[in-house]
Amino acid sequence: MVIHLNLVIKQNLEPKRMENHQLQEDKASATAKETIDTKDPEQSAGANQHAPNDKVRKIEKVPDFLTDQAKQVFEKLGEFVYDQDQEEYKDLPHLGPYEFENGSVYIGQWKNGQRHGRGKQIRQNGSLYEGYWYQNVACGKGRLIHFDGDIYEGEWRNDNAHGQGKYVRMDGAQYIGQWEDDRQNGEGQEIWPDGAIYQGQYKNGIKDGRGTFKWADGSIYVGDFYQNNIQGQGEYSWEDGRKYVGEWKNNKMDGKGVFTWLDGRRYEGQYKDDKKHGYGEFKWPDGRVYKGEWSNGKQHGKGIYIGSSKVEKEGEWQDGKIVRWIRRGDQPIEE
Repeated sequence: MVIHLNLVIKQNLEPKRMENHQLQEDKASATAKETIDTKDPEQSAGANQHAPNDKVRKIEKVPDFLTDQAKQVFEKLGEFVYDQDQEEYKDLPHLGPYEFENGSVYIGQWKNGQRHGRGKQIRQNGSLYEGYWYQNVACGKGRLIHFDGDIYEGEWRNDNAHGQGKYVRMDGAQYIGQWEDDRQNGEGQEIWPDGAIYQGQYKNGIKDGRGTFKWADGSIYVGDFYQNNIQGQGEYSWEDGRKYVGEWKNNKMDGKGVFTWLDGRRYEGQYKDDKKHGYGEFKWPDGRVYKGEWSNGKQHGKGIYIGSSKVEKEGEWQDGKIVRWIRRGDQPIEE
């Protein structure tokens, strides 16, 4: 009997990496049109003291860089909600819009010539960041709407997602959890539009460590992951009542394990590449037992068979079929 496990481990949500997720660099082009209102650029007496240097240019209007997808998301979400006023930012001037050499436009607070405090930045590729800045980099809480409509909202450090945050794709898939340097790292949860859910540990942007994966069809795996694959010790339960508890490698049963069926059948032994391979014992609900060697999912080699009469017979199997009996009970069987 061959039980083949066909697993599909969904890929991790691929958040935009540094080249898209960060806020400093842009090479796209667009036409400047006013779409977002700005506040009075001279809000405090410290405007001249904190104003940016000559490398940025004051402009009159905010360019219409946002893509249609980004606009739709922005209209749905509304303005980013900042924390209550923080003492360190209350006296900083709100200036802009200012255009950087790379084409990005910033409206917000400044300190000693650097973006610092609350502010928003629009990039030529059509993305929008709103949130906190510290010494010219996104730091603290913030929200980035990507040009394709994907969203990251959470904590930032040095222009990277870092800390607790939520990433939502346009198709509805999302990740909620810990981040480190723009990658999922630590405890997190992924949810897919079809209802599949992963809850567990991540390392460098992929599933790695202990976790639980629930598929849309009701199947569940609880156990170890390694480099985005089921690997190590774990338990997989099918929706029809089958269950495997044991060792895994590259999303397949591999090593020692126990497989049980709802009707009472049970196999305990070695697996390789998702199939029984090596020594194993198979028990039927009516009391019959096979103890012996397996290959490629079938009885192959020497083994002992105990029938319903409880008489033990030793034999030799090939590709799942008995080739010859060697002994019956204590008595050898002559050829």
